[in-house]
Amino acid sequence: MVTFVEVVRGGSLVTQYKLLSNNVCLRLRFPQYVSQMNQQYGKQGEALMEVLLERGIVSTRQLLQEAVARSTVDAAGSVASEQVEYSAAKRAFKEMCAGGYVVRAERMVHATDVPTASKQDTAAELALLGGSSEAPAASTSPEPEKRKSKGKGKDKDKDKEHKKRKHKHDGKEKDKEKEKHPSRRRKLDEGKEVAVEPSEGLVSINTSPEMMLLSGQLGVPDAASTSVMPIPETTAPPPPQLLTETESAAFSGTVDTTHSEAAELETLWRVSFQQFLVDARKQACIALVSEKIDSTAGHIIRAMFELSRNGTESVDVNALHHALISNTTTKELSTVSLSTLQNYLEVMCKDKTQPVGRRYVPGSRDPGNLFSLNLNNMVSVLKQKMVESVIHDKFGPRSFRIFRILVLKKVLESKQICEFAMISPTETRERLYQLHSAKYIHMQEVPKSADHAPARTMYFWTVRYDETRRVVCGEVYKAISNLRARLAAELARASEAIIKYTSQCPLSELEREQIEQLQITQERIEASVIHMDDMLMRLRDF
Repeated sequence: MVTFVEVVRGGSLVTQYKLLSNNVCLRLRFPQYVSQMNQQYGKQGEALMEVLLERGIVSTRQLLQEAVARSTVDAAGSVASEQVEYSAAKRAFKEMCAGGYVVRAERMVHATDVPTASKQDTAAELALLGGSSEAPAASTSPEPEKRKSKGKGKDKDKDKEHKKRKHKHDGKEKDKEKEKHPSRRRKLDEGKEVAVEPSEGLVSINTSPEMMLLSGQLGVPDAASTSVMPIPETTAPPPPQLLTETESAAFSGTVDTTHSEAAELETLWRVSFQQFLVDARKQACIALVSEKIDSTAGHIIRAMFELSRNGTESVDVNALHHALISNTTTKELSTVSLSTLQNYLEVMCKDKTQPVGRRYVPGSRDPGNLFSLNLNNMVSVLKQKMVESVIHDKFGPRSFRIFRILVLKKVLESKQICEFAMISPTETRERLYQLHSAKYIHMQEVPKSADHAPARTMYFWTVRYDETRRVVCGEVYKAISNLRARLAAELARASEAIIKYTSQCPLSELEREQIEQLQITQERIEASVIHMDDMLMRLRDF
């Protein structure tokens, strides 16, 4: 929910924090994530997801230990059961990583001992890290003013030639050292680049306005793994902290733990919320096609998702037919012939929403044998249906009819809307102004005279779909806030009965009825919040 960047101000390192408002609503989906992991990977997957959601970023060792401790609460607690649970948790963790639900997290390295004070310190550090045993030229060479006062013309020329030769010699030595020891670079506030050798045990940081992170893989950094990247806005990294002795030794190059078991146990992990979003989008698209055509078309779309890596690649019709007939979970698909499958694909290609598109490959034997999923078309239809359902529930079927006509015809005048919607002019104007006041539609005035008289002015109505969607998102945010406020008020009203109920004290008949009514109200409010969050996910995240 919060990210941070490190910047240099006045020679000191300052940490700035930023709230990620879009990620705050992800907490409403945590129960769904835990339930999904329980269905796919059992109680071990549920325990692992609970630990990851609570900790945010956690190492492999800590994740497995806490997950095993949670899954063995109801068990006998013997050593054998713990070993079995540990093996099961490790297996579930590997499957979650393979499924993309858990990904590596970047490791934040907070190096507070890097000098950023003056140019002399920067030059001295550059000479030291470059491998030169001599003192820096800026601190040992005589000043230009003193040399001018002491020497004459010939001495000046000799000094200049000597200085040039020495400068070239030092540059060649530094280039050789850099070739032998690949180094990382960091930028200081003066704008100079300073090479930091891995053998010195220093860590590369960025003091520019961007957050710089190291790779999550422990071990000796090389030229390919020493690139630093800014924090993505979808993650919430922990506060900056110093490395432990083992990690510092690993980064400094004294120990090689790249492929060791200890390094794997100390690797940091986090939840990939994007993968859950991909699953939700896939299920929504399958439900859309099943509702619009039939269940067989929905199974075809599901198979295409599995074969095309979530809709990113084209699928051959023969491979798709083989996947359908080999499906053991659905008996209806085993009898689908190749011609029937091609007919279904043709219907979906010619449908108005076009969930499937044909891809022609010139030069092949069957140029029209490849099909691909049109995710953009399906997602746009899902968003449009969500907005239309809100308008239907809020303003009624006639206002919904007017909105649909404007979506289809783009721009219409009031008289034209009356004719298409078959509604009286007075009611049409009232419903148009209701939609306009709620910012669902827009009006454009075209006056026929300079005085802008209403009788001599034409009013054109249109729908700006992106703005309408943002308005609906704002209303969903307000609805979620009101629901949570209502739940807090209900809990505060029955606080005394809740305290007695939790402490297992005897309750009166009135308090028992109050607790039962509170449970019913809480279930309804939580179900409404889940429904609102599903609407928000389709409108904003899809």
